[in-house]
Amino acid sequence: MKKTIFISILAGLAVMSASCGITEVSSSETSSSAEGATAAEEESAAEISTEEEATAEPTTVLQETTAEPTEESTEGATAEITESPQVSIVPFDGSWEVDGISNEYIFETAVGNFNYADLQGNCLASVAEDGRAYALAYAGGAAGSAYYDLYISADKGDTWTNCGPVREANGETLRFCLEDGSMVVFYWKTAGCEAYPKAFSYRLSGDGLARTDNETIFDGIVFDDGSSPSAEGDYGFTAEYIGDNIFDVFMCDNENFCSFYGHIEIDPVTLAVKSITSLQ
Repeated sequence: MKKTIFISILAGLAVMSASCGITEVSSSETSSSAEGATAAEEESAAEISTEEEATAEPTTVLQETTAEPTEESTEGATAEITESPQVSIVPFDGSWEVDGISNEYIFETAVGNFNYADLQGNCLASVAEDGRAYALAYAGGAAGSAYYDLYISADKGDTWTNCGPVREANGETLRFCLEDGSMVVFYWKTAGCEAYPKAFSYRLSGDGLARTDNETIFDGIVFDDGSSPSAEGDYGFTAEYIGDNIFDVFMCDNENFCSFYGHIEIDPVTLAVKSITSLQ
């Protein structure tokens, strides 16, 4: 298991306070001597009035400039996370980022603590089409089910939000991350007693996952003896993702000693099979 990286980031809060005084100007009663006020007194009163106006104006300007940078920074963040995903399908190379997502955050799971690279390496984390990262942290299993906590990050992995549980059937699984940010899962030997794999895919949608199922994804396979998979059979299965929505698949019939080896191309959105190519 990869070494867990624990990094705590402490942020300090700076408090800035400022105080301002208000100068009140009072005038004496009107008298005949007022007409004899000196020019110096008039200038002094004018200066006090000017100071009061100057005191008020910067307050207005400060409020305006405080709001504007906040709006601009929000726009900048939105533009940054709406880039097309660049999902890696190669093993983790030990860098501090994978697909532009930081590895500093540690996910606590039922089987240990892991960072983004650990989960992505097991096809449990990816980058969605809108640029947000998402990850599935294993939370345990019960009564034929496996549960995961869905985490989503909109800031390149600096912070993550737990968006609730995701349930899957317990059984054999093979998981793959596609370049468009979706996940494809082949599953069999669950409580449904599948003789050979079915499939579903995940896509990030809002604050959750949209799931698409294809229970007949391998029904079109033809073994080397001309037979097809049967729900009553006993099959071995393995697959690898080679890119461009194409899987390298091997399935064997353990009872009749026949097999299929070839490529299956899928539509990543609908999970429909586009082509099956035998390589035997």
